[in-house]
Amino acid sequence: MKIRDYIQDQLRERLAAAECLVLYDAQGRYRELALGLAGPDCTVVDTSESSIQGRAEAMAAWLALGDAAPGSRQLLVYVPRKKPLADRECQADPFQTFALGGDTFPRGEGDSYLSLCLQAMPDHEASVYALFEGGAPPTFETVDALDSGATWPKLRTLLEVESPREILVGLLSPTDRQGPALQADQGWLGEYREFAQAALGLSSHIKVGGWADVREELARFVLFSEFVLDLPGDPPGNLPSALAAVPRADPHRRPLIYAVCDYLRDARTHQDVYIELANAVSRELNLPVQMAQTQEFGSRDTFLFEERAYLKRCGVAAGGGDLDTARTIVEQRRRSIWAQSEERGAAWVIADRGLEMLQAVIDLEAELGGLKKGLAALVDFYADRARLADSLHRSFERTVHDAYGQTEGLEDLIESARHRHRAFSDALQKRFMQAVREEGWPVSGFTRHTQVFDQFVAPVLAEQRRIALLMVDALRYELAAELATRLPQGMKARLDKALGQIPTITSVGMAALLPGADGKLALVRENGELVPTIGSKRVNGPTERVDYVRGIYGDRVAAVSLDDLLKAPRYRPKLKETVHLLLVKTTEIDTAGENMSGAALGVMQGVLEKFLRAVKILGEMGFERAVFAADHGFVLLGEQLPGDKVEKPQGEWTLSKVRCLMGSGSGSGSGAPAKGVACLRKEDLGVRGDLTHLAVPESLGAFVTGQTFMHSGVSLPECLVPVVTVDLAAETPAGRSAARLQLQYRGGKTDRITTRRPMIEVVLFLQQDLFGAETLRFSLEAKAGKRLVGQVAASANVDPATGLVVIEPGAAVKIPLRMDEKFEGDFTVVAIDPVTQVTYDTLKLKTDYLD
Repeated sequence: MKIRDYIQDQLRERLAAAECLVLYDAQGRYRELALGLAGPDCTVVDTSESSIQGRAEAMAAWLALGDAAPGSRQLLVYVPRKKPLADRECQADPFQTFALGGDTFPRGEGDSYLSLCLQAMPDHEASVYALFEGGAPPTFETVDALDSGATWPKLRTLLEVESPREILVGLLSPTDRQGPALQADQGWLGEYREFAQAALGLSSHIKVGGWADVREELARFVLFSEFVLDLPGDPPGNLPSALAAVPRADPHRRPLIYAVCDYLRDARTHQDVYIELANAVSRELNLPVQMAQTQEFGSRDTFLFEERAYLKRCGVAAGGGDLDTARTIVEQRRRSIWAQSEERGAAWVIADRGLEMLQAVIDLEAELGGLKKGLAALVDFYADRARLADSLHRSFERTVHDAYGQTEGLEDLIESARHRHRAFSDALQKRFMQAVREEGWPVSGFTRHTQVFDQFVAPVLAEQRRIALLMVDALRYELAAELATRLPQGMKARLDKALGQIPTITSVGMAALLPGADGKLALVRENGELVPTIGSKRVNGPTERVDYVRGIYGDRVAAVSLDDLLKAPRYRPKLKETVHLLLVKTTEIDTAGENMSGAALGVMQGVLEKFLRAVKILGEMGFERAVFAADHGFVLLGEQLPGDKVEKPQGEWTLSKVRCLMGSGSGSGSGAPAKGVACLRKEDLGVRGDLTHLAVPESLGAFVTGQTFMHSGVSLPECLVPVVTVDLAAETPAGRSAARLQLQYRGGKTDRITTRRPMIEVVLFLQQDLFGAETLRFSLEAKAGKRLVGQVAASANVDPATGLVVIEPGAAVKIPLRMDEKFEGDFTVVAIDPVTQVTYDTLKLKTDYLD
């Protein structure tokens, strides 16, 4: 390919992706190339004569670009000056507005003139360097002359290309035009032998056949050559004898071999073909077995078995405490074609999140060791920092679940991550229980659970303003912290902590959120049960609690479920004009956790997404504030360990829960307490009512076996409850254009998924406004009719808190779906705004599983 054409193609690609490109060119080398891109759909502004006039023309074209349909127009601003790099230079540059809102050229060292020449002429690397060593940079004509000796007119004509790299790519992964041309005219076969010898040093042994035979030979030669050339040391000394005679390229062909393989792996249209070719070569040469004893494979991504070897090394390093080595491996492989594949993508996300959790826990362990004594310090430590360990652990366990058991090579890392988190949690729990014994609960200086309504809700009602109280079952503090940072634009949120009412069960915790509960909430024995009351009023269930609030505020109160609130406006419950307090209830987190199926962690993400929609709807309904409050948190274990089962102490226990017993027990003098159990007086835990003692495990264990999601006990994850106050925005701020998303599966070449973890390709086209582009968050799910049959799986581009896809403008990423194991048939993948429920794009697919 001519160097002019190559550079112009690079500019076209940047324009297509960003729609606006600022080309800085101090040498004036690219001016004619830039002007040559002008056309009906592309405005080129040349600022050579006047930067003031040029900026005015560019601004007019920029505004026209914003008014046009997305993707229908482009703007290139040519600036014959050096690209500004320092902050002060950028501030003084009149074209920075366009650069920030679009893209720039050169973007980095890869866009230097030398780099562009090397990319265009990969098979002439040495000659290109020689030209640049001669003083002044060579002209376009001088560079093009390097390729003038190449022949192969038939191949060039049929494939419509010039360079050896392009010919090789065309033969290995032909386009829709190239494929039929190669099949229709077999006259190129003789020319191919000459080409293979001259470009690769390959003596072709193909006698009869066609393109399929050529591709098989080329794939084996090119991919095996890259693999061998990348091996450390001096091949073939590192090769087993069985592979020593397999044809491969000489080292001086390395630039061409690498350029072809890199292009096939990096270009989205060729990636599936590359994976198919690489897997075929690996099987044919039996490389996983032949190279089983090799520990180091270099840095390139030729074959899948190399990725698995690196993954195992990462897991072993992490399991052995060498996090630096493990992290280096993850960073090096992050962009690997195999690490992003349907088969192996989940494993690398597990590695990434496991290492993140391990590092966080190690840092927190050191901080806990130096923490001053006392409950107050522990509460602040957990609320401010230690909650991160539980948040990362929850995300990690969800990622492991999403992998469908494909965790080979990560056993050491998973075990180490779980063990380290549990050890830290146990140490924190030991400190906490010791402080509770010494100081009692709740500790002074913090908001009590029973004060939440009177502090956060009642003052708003007194001002005759409208407020919604969302009473969320099992909203753990770390989940609420995630919610507070992810609210829609224009809404302000504040996260406060409250010390939960013991026992940490739903009936008690929900009652604590009612008006007037402080100092009056008690547990009364009725028919052999302990029932929460406020004064003389029973507040045991949802109906009784709503009636109690209405008894105070009358027709100013209404109650709905979260699901009813999220319905379309015509199906949503109608509120009277008198309503100032809306009680919204949801039990999804607790219900999913109690059942503790593998999907429970996904439900927790889904509820946070629902909350994002809820605050938008509440604002539209005229509510000025929303308060999210919880009845209790929960303990989440990766697995139950030996010793987690705690024996119940002797006594008469009126209330028996997984992690709590209430009544009268061994702590009142009837005998010695059971081992591992704290038997505490009700007065020491801020409990009022018909009981004398509460018995709870000292550890994070339980009185029953088989539980990994638990509450009712005394621990910071259970007892520290969040209060998230949100000032609602009636309208979403204007000024942002609608996002343009495109969904594809395998480049649009098929509509059948063959795996239960398909990778959906997502492209976010640039959103244009004068202030640049915004990151977009959206939900991605698969539906068969109204039935949900697939959700996003863990990925580097999926927010672990909300399960929303996060993508930058102009980016193209692959997002894994986790399909329902029981579903087969036609379905639709839908990308949806989580707040407005606007559909960005849909993709119709069907299952065609190989198993």
